[in-house]
Amino acid sequence: MLPEAIVNACGLGLQAVSRTLTFRIFVNDDGSIANVTMKPGFAVITRCTYESAVPLIQTTELRLLNEIAQKRRMYRETHGAITIDKPEVHLYVQKGHPVIEPITATPASELVREMMILAGEAVAWWAFEQKLPFPFYCQDAPTERNKFPNGLAGVYARLRTMKAGYVSTSPRAHHGLGISMYTQVTSPLRRYADLIAHEQMRSYLSEVYGYTYPPALPVDEVTERLGRASFQVSMLRKAEKASELHWTLVWLMEHPDWTGTGIVIQTGSMSQIYIPELGMETWVKAGTLELNTEVKLKLLKVQLPKLEAVFQILG
Repeated sequence: MLPEAIVNACGLGLQAVSRTLTFRIFVNDDGSIANVTMKPGFAVITRCTYESAVPLIQTTELRLLNEIAQKRRMYRETHGAITIDKPEVHLYVQKGHPVIEPITATPASELVREMMILAGEAVAWWAFEQKLPFPFYCQDAPTERNKFPNGLAGVYARLRTMKAGYVSTSPRAHHGLGISMYTQVTSPLRRYADLIAHEQMRSYLSEVYGYTYPPALPVDEVTERLGRASFQVSMLRKAEKASELHWTLVWLMEHPDWTGTGIVIQTGSMSQIYIPELGMETWVKAGTLELNTEVKLKLLKVQLPKLEAVFQILG
């Protein structure tokens, strides 16, 4: 979202000393938040991959954070959080050719996820208590909470009942995360609403710590900026989704003899099948298939202008 020079200057761990906004959060024994304080400052940041961080969880201060993360996850699940676990892939283009790699969930990635959610909930409550105009991120309750099938088919059935999240200056619950108030503040370099949140926080904190910063935006200005940005974000998500599908199809064109495994996630006159290796969903005309059945697929053809691939069930 921002010029590369700003990213290099502000990204954590990209300089010898990084500028930071630090949250100090007290968590109750049941996983709820007691209070939060924050301050701008500086820190020496060590960057590492999720995989290399896993052993550190048992031997460093990350162990305590991991204990809090587990407590927080239990707290959220008790309050109705919906956990979506499905196979995912990382798609990128290298020297003009697409590369598809599986994403492996690790205790370190789960730790980061819970800390991000914790920060978002804590800051939302803080902004609400300070009566600070703020971009809260909300998600209404699912259309239904009936019993879902097991396995991956159940995950997709649950996803179909969930409503889209949205940004608002009026705080509401985020039912998907199982918390009563939430904001997104951990990615101000790539999400505009996060950047507005940081501007509002730093404006408020300038009065607390005595440094110069522009005044906080009024609620009407925050609402207008979020409204203008939401349309662009929607269009960017559509473009991103189309781009990912395009390059997945290019990968298939480079592997015309591809065969692999799919999992039936929806049945009917056409069966919807998820292909874990590709992170791709497709529809195949077949006979009666049970949900969560693994089927062997063969690529028949790719129609790149239509963003379509045709598969055949073998056997």
